[in-house]
Amino acid sequence: MAQAGGHPDGRVLVDPAAETWDPEILAPTRGGTTPVRPMRLGTRSCAECRRRKVRCIFPKDKLDHGSCAGCLTRVIPCQAQQQRRPASGLKANATKKHESRLQSRLDELESLVQTISATIDSSVEQSAARTSQNPVHLHVDRPPVTDLKQQLEDSRQNTRKFGNGAPLVTFLEVAQLVKDDEARPQDDQTNENAAAAGRVKHLTRIAISFVPLQEDLRHVLDETQRYWSRWPACYHGNNPPRLLQDGGVPLAMDFLGSSMNSTDPAIAARALLWLALCVHQLPVNSPSRQPAKLRALAPALIDSCLHVSRELLSLAAEGGQSVRGLETLMLQHVVYLHMGRPQKAWRSIRQALDGALLLGLHRVNVTTEERQRHLWAEIWQAERYLSLTLGLPCSLSNTHAGLSRALNTHVSQEKRFWYECCIVAGSIIERDQTSEDNYCLTVELDQKWEKRKELMPADFWEAMPPADLPPEILYSRQALKLKYFFLGKLIHLPYALKSAVKVKYTFSKAACLDCSREVMRAYSHLRHNSMAALVSCEVMGFLAFSAALTIAITHLTAMQESADHRHTVQEQEDWLLVGSMALDLREYSATMECGVAASGAELLEVLLATKSGVYHGPEVYDATIPYFGRAQFNIRPRADMSGSTTVGSTVDSVEATEFSMSGGHGLGDRFPDCGLPFDFLMEAEWTGEWAMDSDFGGLF
Repeated sequence: MAQAGGHPDGRVLVDPAAETWDPEILAPTRGGTTPVRPMRLGTRSCAECRRRKVRCIFPKDKLDHGSCAGCLTRVIPCQAQQQRRPASGLKANATKKHESRLQSRLDELESLVQTISATIDSSVEQSAARTSQNPVHLHVDRPPVTDLKQQLEDSRQNTRKFGNGAPLVTFLEVAQLVKDDEARPQDDQTNENAAAAGRVKHLTRIAISFVPLQEDLRHVLDETQRYWSRWPACYHGNNPPRLLQDGGVPLAMDFLGSSMNSTDPAIAARALLWLALCVHQLPVNSPSRQPAKLRALAPALIDSCLHVSRELLSLAAEGGQSVRGLETLMLQHVVYLHMGRPQKAWRSIRQALDGALLLGLHRVNVTTEERQRHLWAEIWQAERYLSLTLGLPCSLSNTHAGLSRALNTHVSQEKRFWYECCIVAGSIIERDQTSEDNYCLTVELDQKWEKRKELMPADFWEAMPPADLPPEILYSRQALKLKYFFLGKLIHLPYALKSAVKVKYTFSKAACLDCSREVMRAYSHLRHNSMAALVSCEVMGFLAFSAALTIAITHLTAMQESADHRHTVQEQEDWLLVGSMALDLREYSATMECGVAASGAELLEVLLATKSGVYHGPEVYDATIPYFGRAQFNIRPRADMSGSTTVGSTVDSVEATEFSMSGGHGLGDRFPDCGLPFDFLMEAEWTGEWAMDSDFGGLF
């Protein structure tokens, strides 16, 4: 008997391979899926002859074959047409039997739905207990059900309702005409939340497919745990949330497992970005970095994490801003910086700053939670310093209320120092974004910058940090020193090459070189410490490279301007610093696969060869400037010039070279005669990466 079953449109299906039929329900089929048409009374034609509309003749000598002449000629089966059903009430019986089977099937489906509902309720009640007792495995056929209601409640607590602080809303609240929540639009988001949850689930399933296996993932976390304290704060759980940096590998495993199964897109994106940071921190020769362990090449895994996290963050933005979303954007900003992608990092931090303003985090007061107060300070300070580095305007001026109240009496000495440095950075940005050439403003900025140095104790500024200094403190100290002296360098950089034209700019040239030396020393001390040598931070490498490039170009320009140029002791020491920096960058790039360090080392090596007169490359050298792109250097030996040193016999005679760079001036219309060698052309990096074929430049 053929197996009949239900169909969405109410039809009854039959197994097409069946050779039998149910006389009460189905028409007879001989191996076909479509029943033949009923034949009229008195006809004896077979089905094929009726279809062809020809006469059906059964030869008398071949009646035992059971086939007509036409079917025998065409060598096809001869099938009889369907006989008319006798009018004996079978149709009514078939209908009753059909209804009986449908009712039975409906009862079965209702029972199945009740069983599934009971299972879901049980899973929701026991999910918290399972998560705390056993880490969640990342590779599952079906992610466990999460408590969506609790997540929505947490999201409401961390999301500011639009209209809070608006003049009209405040006026109505003061007038006590409406309650706090009645003056704000309350849209029904039920359907949208359900659709977004489905998209998040789809993306997390994709992420689970390329995440390393649990044991391999544990090895990655074990190897990178000592670097977590340098990364942005990452919280896990609720009531109260736990700081991931304090919980160690067990908490991180639980964080990654539960986040991958979360319906909150910001939480899932944060887990992927944390994983990308961990993988990027692994040295090249680490066993945990091998494709067999990561299930892919490390760059491919990182790019996959970034791609899925971007999609998740776009979903999070559609649902409104939240503290968790801002923390995830900060983490994305750091990942891009570590990978040498400054423009993408700048867009992430600007998005985080816009979200913080919408959430009202800039309204800092004594009642603001420490987590939110710390997040606000971290966002605006990172946005300001990165904007200064890239030559872009910052979002907030120094007179913004959120900046003046962001600092309170309970912050540490280091945070107060960095706050004051960021205020100076804002003043530098305002100067650089105007076309006015005001050297008095530069001198005033230098005085403010120098005064900030008094905020830190004397031992902080020691050239060589103590050998017994813990790695965390060493990294924090050297990073602050490096960024502080980089600020001083940028204050005087527009005038560093003008001293040959106007003597009054000699002070800026000397100050710019002094700050560049201190930046290089701070970076060198960090990289030569065994506990902090492998800390991944491309922006620090770029700042050190920038300082070395400034020194090299300043001295090469002086060699070109003077036919009888003589090397001083300080100049010899500077070239040794540049050579040491090139070596440090080269070693770090080989160990950590760092594009910023590799490109920076290559350019510094060319400049060193040019200075020594041993450069044998093309006259027009295409160099890659980390963070900015390509620039052309015109390097041509000049046989009619030679130089020799007057002090020290360690430096041989130097064959002078003509050294120039194409591309105009670095500050363009703002300082037309500053002599900086690169133009701003930022469009190329928005669509590509500086390490590829982009042809644009910027400040170094």
